[in-house]
Amino acid sequence: MAARDCEIKARNLIYTDVDIICTGSLDYLADVDLGESPLGVIPNDPTFQHIEEVKGGYRLNKYFGSGVMVFNLNKWSKTSLDEKCIEFIAKNRPRYPDQDALNVICDGLTFMLPKRYQEIWETKEDTVFVHYVGEKPWMPWCKSSSKFPLHEINLFRKFAKIFEPNVGLWLSFNKDKDVLLNFANHRKGTKWISKKLFKRGFTKAGLYFYARHLYIKVKQKGLIGTLLFRSNTRS
Repeated sequence: MAARDCEIKARNLIYTDVDIICTGSLDYLADVDLGESPLGVIPNDPTFQHIEEVKGGYRLNKYFGSGVMVFNLNKWSKTSLDEKCIEFIAKNRPRYPDQDALNVICDGLTFMLPKRYQEIWETKEDTVFVHYVGEKPWMPWCKSSSKFPLHEINLFRKFAKIFEPNVGLWLSFNKDKDVLLNFANHRKGTKWISKKLFKRGFTKAGLYFYARHLYIKVKQKGLIGTLLFRSNTRS
């Protein structure tokens, strides 16, 4: 028997991107009746309206983001929408592969969910999912950029502590440890972060992490090994 002919007892499957934190209950998404719609989505922020850029000249009823979606398992499993999305991506190579494909293939078939299930860098009283689109609040340079609301960065920090409460393991050039990135003692990690900081104009922070990289390298390989072996200079 084909997989799509099997009866699925669960009603919904909730999908989220990795750059999202959950601040409320998921009961509504788990139980909501999507009716005949195979997919429940959240109307997107105007920042992401790029309908004219979807290759093929498609005009859509309402563009949505794919950061948070609810699949109506019984309805979705009885369609060929997944194969059609893959075919669309292979043929058109769109700017946002899965998101553009789902918008085109599922146009007119979606169930609109409340916006509180995907707020973009904003937390309101009833917000359930905060989606950190663009640069991420766990990057060390994030707090120094005025385009990111400080209270939203601090909210992420609050949730990050649930998973790693020992802020001594957080990689940061701020003494109060405002960011989370767990490779503070990793040679290649500190070199990578120094390049990112230099690129964004944070010279002092870049120098600090590059010096940290050299310190770890010398400690691991010795001064002679660091200076004389060419292969060592690549890491």
